[in-house]
This record gives sequence, structure tokens and C-alpha cells, in this order.
Amino acid sequence: MSRKSHNGEKFMYAVPVRTELGWGYKIYLSTEDVKDTSSDRIYIKQDYIPGIPGKQAFKSEDDALQVANLVILKISTGQQPMIALRELDSLGIIKK
Repeated sequence: MSRKSHNGEKFMYAVPVRTELGWGYKIYLSTEDVKDTSSDRIYIKQDYIPGIPGKQAFKSEDDALQVANLVILKISTGQQPMIALRELDSLGIIKK
């Protein structure tokens, strides 16, 4: 997911990353609607599932992207990018 900008605003997009324990994600900021991970600034780097204790990686690339896209949505709508257990449960990332 990427959020489009207007008049000097930033673009955000997520990229899944393979970690030692599974999957994580990076959220990048760009000044153009072109994804270039070599020159865009990393805004958030998340190697583990946010909102749960310990170091538990995402089981799949898709799980990591689902949460990353939720974080982008929250930021783009002016919300704090915190992820709650109920959100992880509703996305099927964890089971309560």
C-alpha cells in the first residue's frame, strides 16, 4: 500500500524483509511516487510483531505486509501507528 501525496507531501510504502526468525517490514518515505529503496528514507523498521512481548517475527511476508499497511493507514489518517492485540487478532496474525 502506498499513500499518494500532493504538493510536497511524502509518499509511504511498505516492503517485507526476511529476518533471522521469519519476516518483518520496512516503511519508506519518498518524495516521489516512485519506489526506490536504495535512496528513500526508512521511516519504520520492524523486525518483530509489534504490540506483543518478546521477539516474535511474522510467519509470512503477507502477514508482515498486512500490519505494515495498517500502520501506513493509521499514519496517513493522523492516528498513532501503534498496533493493538485485537488488531493482530482480527488480521489473523495472532490468536487471542
